[in-house]
Amino acid sequence: MRDQQPTPRPDSQEFLQEQEFSQHTPRPWMRRIFMITMLIGTGLVLFLYGMYFNSFSETELVNLSFVWIGCLAFGFSGLEMEKRGKKLVLLKAFGWAFLAIFLLTFFFAAFWSSL
Repeated sequence: MRDQQPTPRPDSQEFLQEQEFSQHTPRPWMRRIFMITMLIGTGLVLFLYGMYFNSFSETELVNLSFVWIGCLAFGFSGLEMEKRGKKLVLLKAFGWAFLAIFLLTFFFAAFWSSL
């Protein structure tokens, strides 16, 4: 009986962390969604810049970058948040995707013309 550790009090930080960790249940369907979107984004990058780079104009490649950057940001951020047990993972992953697209738009508007 001496080897047992005392049970943490319900108001202690250790108890709250233990409860938060135990409430996270992995959702394999969500992991599949994030993996598929990352594969789509990676496939688009390989397709556009690896195989058909000379088939598209520079303007078309720039316009298509909004598609693959959103897919990669959504998939990567979703996988990370799901792995860490965060809440509202889908909503936050969409938020990261929109942020990535916004930052790309800002980059093209502010700096692209001066390059």
